[in-house]
Amino acid sequence: AAQIVMFLLSKRCLPGLPDSQGFNAVHYAAWCSSAEVMKLLLEKKRFSCSDKIEQGKLDSSLLALQNRFDDEAVRVASLLLDRGANIEQVCGD
Repeated sequence: AAQIVMFLLSKRCLPGLPDSQGFNAVHYAAWCSSAEVMKLLLEKKRFSCSDKIEQGKLDSSLLALQNRFDDEAVRVASLLLDRGANIEQVCGD
């Protein structure tokens, strides 16, 4: 998966661009991918805890981990938290 992501990023794909549901590549990486893929996306997108819009996207990416129970999910969560994601954010209903 990392090779595919690197290829897409080299072709200037936008990892922060949302789909029709409002999810972006970072959300999907949190849901079903690896820390390696997440790191590539975060480095490309340059998410910052000082940017409130992007901060919300990082916080909601943590929610995508809610049904993962593997060691890789811990690594993904660690990357998100290192970027300033708020683990205590209340979202939606």
